[in-house]
Amino acid sequence: MYKTWLLLLAVFCGGAAVRAAEPVPPPPRKPGIHSRNNGMKRFYWRAFSRMTPEERKAMMELQAKDPAEFQKKMQVIAEKLRAANEARRKQIDHLAERCRTGSDEEKAAARKELTKIFREGYQKRLADSRRHLQEMETRMKHLAETLKKKEANADAEIDLLVENCIRRIRPQRPGQAPGLPVK
Repeated sequence: MYKTWLLLLAVFCGGAAVRAAEPVPPPPRKPGIHSRNNGMKRFYWRAFSRMTPEERKAMMELQAKDPAEFQKKMQVIAEKLRAANEARRKQIDHLAERCRTGSDEEKAAARKELTKIFREGYQKRLADSRRHLQEMETRMKHLAETLKKKEANADAEIDLLVENCIRRIRPQRPGQAPGLPVK
């Protein structure tokens, strides 16, 4: 009787009662940023964010002109960054191991070296954050100026929109010939 009810329950519930007793393997992981391109995408972004504004502008122009060359350059830059990170990680692991297993003198020297390495990395991240903040402040000032101009010209722009609507003229979009009538 119990097996019959269990079978009916399994049929009506899509086998959920039977499957609940069996261990279910986890679903396959969805490919993420780290699995694409051997995890190099994050190094592309990190390398790009560490460039000066002039270098970024040059790279963006290169991307527009020759995407394949841009990809090659970014690959080289990202590979260098990845190799440097891996070398730093190995050095940190080696020093940490010396801190755990060495003599008191070795432990103190290794700890001092670890402190130096982490301080340099932290200072570099702080400098990057400071530079990013300055760039955002510059963009914010530009946006504020643009907003003031738009607010000053609001009545004229609204009048133009109303007039164009009455005359059945669509607003001009990038890449579109000016003053095309609405169909």
